[in-house]
Amino acid sequence: YDSTTFRLENCIIPVATFSLNDICIGDTLLLINQSTSIDTSSTYEWNVNYDGIVESTAKDSVKYYFSSPGTYNILLKVNNFVCEDTMLQSINVFPKPDAILSTFGSTTFCPGGSSVLSASTGVGYTYEWLKNGGLIQNANSSFYQAYDTGDYKVAISNIYACTDTSGSLSLGMYTFPSALISSTGSLSFCQGDSITLSANSDNGLSYEWYQNGNAISGETASQIVVTQSGSYSVKISSTDGCFDISTATQVTVNPNPTATLSAGGTT
Repeated sequence: YDSTTFRLENCIIPVATFSLNDICIGDTLLLINQSTSIDTSSTYEWNVNYDGIVESTAKDSVKYYFSSPGTYNILLKVNNFVCEDTMLQSINVFPKPDAILSTFGSTTFCPGGSSVLSASTGVGYTYEWLKNGGLIQNANSSFYQAYDTGDYKVAISNIYACTDTSGSLSLGMYTFPSALISSTGSLSFCQGDSITLSANSDNGLSYEWYQNGNAISGETASQIVVTQSGSYSVKISSTDGCFDISTATQVTVNPNPTATLSAGGTT
């Protein structure tokens, strides 16, 4: 029988090349096709898990999301219907830390108080604390003592430079008045007289009065009648457990003069 022999000349052999970088779990892998010696007839097959399944036939780039950490092999096959080339590369998908934020005690505290925030820990973890979205300078441990109200988060990075940011934790502060003392008259008076000292009052407040730093038994009202010299202060407490102690008020009781009667002549 007759036969015909064909000789294929000038076959352009494609060079399969693509770039990739290790990523953290949860990030999207971007594969960029950098193949050369290609033409409009070239076709592409991306096998992301190297399992024989073609995930994409895109020409320029491919995006892929991994569901778990690990090392994966990625195969690119370039074909121009005559010649073919492949490239196989591996990629590491690193785990992320699990950023969990908690607090010791209440998320609402008294004026002058604080709340201690705690982040999850792990080998090689580093920390950045944020308040209202802004970075808190020099806060880089797994604990942070917060004295201000606001919304707090913590960003945790691991040894692979993978970062996870916690959810927000809001801290509040109880409203509480400063303890103040007022008086009805002069703080210096004669023996036998008295003065009334009054503390600022409001619903839900309780009072303790002090003379020279010692608690005065039974004096738990917002006012006290003073008949003795001394340094007086008041401690005001709220049902929230907050308290404030006033600046001391000095009271001076002056002794009365002694009246003496004498005769100037013969009685």
